[in-house]
Order: sequence, then structure tokens, then C-alpha cells
Amino acid sequence: IHMKISWIFFLPILLFGQTTEFNKLISSADSRFTIKNYKVAYSEYDKAFKIISPEIDHSLKSTNGFNKIKPEWTHCLSRHAQTAYFISDYSQAKRDAEKLLKIDSTDGVAMTIFGYSKFKEGEKLTGCKIISEQLSSKSTFPSRVHDDCFCWTEGVSQYREAVSALNLSRNKEALEFINTAILLVPDSISFQIFKGEICLKMENYPLALTQFNNAVMHDSTNFKAWYLRGSANRKTGNSEQAFKDLSYCIDLNPSSIDALLERGETCEQLQQFQSAIYDYQQCIKLDNTNGEYYYRIGLIRMNELNDNDGACVVFSKAAELGFEEASPFVQDCKNPKKKKKK
Repeated sequence: IHMKISWIFFLPILLFGQTTEFNKLISSADSRFTIKNYKVAYSEYDKAFKIISPEIDHSLKSTNGFNKIKPEWTHCLSRHAQTAYFISDYSQAKRDAEKLLKIDSTDGVAMTIFGYSKFKEGEKLTGCKIISEQLSSKSTFPSRVHDDCFCWTEGVSQYREAVSALNLSRNKEALEFINTAILLVPDSISFQIFKGEICLKMENYPLALTQFNNAVMHDSTNFKAWYLRGSANRKTGNSEQAFKDLSYCIDLNPSSIDALLERGETCEQLQQFQSAIYDYQQCIKLDNTNGEYYYRIGLIRMNELNDNDGACVVFSKAAELGFEEASPFVQDCKNPKKKKKK
């Protein structure tokens, strides 16, 4: 009885001493971790981990043990895993990650190490996808592992697959590839813009606009994003916004024939026909070998401005340049009694 009483008396003192030592070790290790002295930090985390390891193991085995696991224990285990990785003790890092996942199956550090293991086993894409899914977590650890594995190269490969699929009109497949590419390289504006292009092809204009909006928000000087956003807005009937977007694109890149053509079509929708003619004339200044630009001007002059003589002049020029759709209009121009509208 006396021995039991003594044990009950000394147990709180023993536990208090362990807690004090644990806290001191964690405080010191955290300081080392902050200055990236990982070798010393690992040594101190390891000592702290040995103090709590029996209690963690016991808690994981018991039915309601998870409720008894303290946040500071998880912190110690997480940092123990990270520093093990930093000093290249990957086996220990993996063991720690397995325990962390038993505590919390969504733990970002543990999932990152799990992804790294997959990567090292040869499943590079799978591993990088798992690592990339953790990039939004508060910890900077996933970003470090993501860089170590050069996951951006996997993203580039997925982007190239998306380009190939889109060229073959396999739009859904292209979308799957580009979604993976964006997961692997989430800060790539080019990938986001390309996803928007795929969505345009699929006539998913809301999703396309989401991509272009995000692109111009992060890079307001990206003329391609403004051009494509303008195109998407025009196709959804938002002509006024389309005109603004395309004008901004042309300010950034005055030699963009695609943007000038798109703005010309937008001006026609807005019934601003002289402005449309101006844009098509700018296209001619940039490329006077394409008959389509003359043809577009001819249609406006004939159908909207009742300027048949002016229309005939530009239709003739379009036909001279080999634009076949202008030929019937040229024939009509030779017969003043005929009028032909598109």
C-alpha cells in the first residue's frame, strides 16, 4: 500500500518533469528549424519524440485514443518527419508520415511524404499529383518537396499532351490533361489561358471566362488573355465588354490581326460599321495579301451602308487576292441590275 501511495504521489512529478523537458526540446528544435539547421533540429525533435512516442502508440491502439493526442505531439511528429526528410532519412520520414496519417488522414506533411515515396518508386506523375494537392496547405514543406521532384516538368508534359489532344479535336481529353498540368504548376498563367481556349472550343463560355478573368487579374499585360476574354464575351452576346477587352488587347499589341478582326466583328454586332471598317483596314495595313479583309469591308458597304460602288471596288480586290467567296459579288457588280447580299 505504501509503495502504491508513493507511486501515485511521484507520478505527477515525473510527468511534469517529462512535459517540461519535452517543451524545452520543442522550443529549441523549433528555433533550429526556423534557421534551417535541420540536423540539430532533428536531433532535438528526436529526443522530444522519444518522450511522447509511447503515449502516441498507446493512443493509436486504443479505441478513443485519438482524442487524447495533443496538438503539440502532432507538431513534434510532423517536424520530426520534415527534418528527417531534410537530412535524407527518408525511411524515418515515411514511418512518421504513416503515424501522422493514422491521426489525420488529410495531414499535408504526411501526404507530401507519401507522394514523395510514390515518386521515388517510379510513379512520378502520381507522386507529383499527391504532392501538388498539398501546395495550398499552410506548410511550406510541400512546396520544397515539389521543387525537389521537379514536378513542373511533369506539368509541362501534361500541357504538351493537352495541345496534341486539342489539335486532334479530342477536347475532353485535352481538358483532362490541362487540368492535371494546372494542378502540377498552379501558378502558370499560360496553362490557365490554354484551359480557357479548350473551353472556348467546347463552347463552355462561363468556364472559359473564369480562366481568362483569373489570367488578366494576375497579369494585366497578357494581351492573349484579353483577346480570348473579348472573344468569349462576344460569343456570349456581351459585345460592349468584348469591345473593351479587345481594345485593351490592341493597345498592348497593335499588330494583333486576330484581335482587330474580332473587334471588327464586335463593332458589327454593335452596329458601329465605320469602326468595323477601320479595324479591317488596319488588318490590310498589316497584311495586304489576304482578301478576306477586303471582303468583310465589301459586305458592310453593300449590306449596311448601301454603298454598292464602294463594295464592288473592295470585292474586286478580294477576288484578285484569291478570296473565292468574293467572286459571286464581283459578277453581280458587272450587272448593275443585280444585288446580292450574304
